[in-house]
Amino acid sequence: YILVKTEFIERFFQDVEKVKLRNRAQFLLLRVAELLLYLDSEEAHESVLPKMYFTVQEIKKIYAIRTYLLENMSERATLKQLANKYDIGLTTMQKLFKATYYQSIHSFVLSARLEKACYLLKDSEKSITFIANEVGYINASKFSAFFKDEKGLTPKMYRKLYKN
Repeated sequence: YILVKTEFIERFFQDVEKVKLRNRAQFLLLRVAELLLYLDSEEAHESVLPKMYFTVQEIKKIYAIRTYLLENMSERATLKQLANKYDIGLTTMQKLFKATYYQSIHSFVLSARLEKACYLLKDSEKSITFIANEVGYINASKFSAFFKDEKGLTPKMYRKLYKN
């Protein structure tokens, strides 16, 4: 099971935290029994199971899209281009990507770019302009502004602080 935060689950853990040590074992046995009954209930199944279903082929396409995005960070593909390239509906692609990776495609790309930029700044001598281009920024100043917003440091300061 994946426990989705429901009112029952939230209350369950709040109650467990409040119990005094002396009564804890007996209380926990009762609460675990109650939790098991809850997990077997329709209410739990509705909150845990996804509301939409995807085919194995669609899921494979999402994995391929993720791989493509990671391997081609310097390219600027639109969502529509990705959907066409992998023969998947635009809305399906967006929903399935978010359901699989818990973030939008845009957020995923920004995070991956930042992670790769950090790696390159720490472990290479490449110029900041080169790194900006490598992670998909045409303009080094826009890259530096994005980097500073995310990390609180300019790329140059980050490199100086974390260089091996």
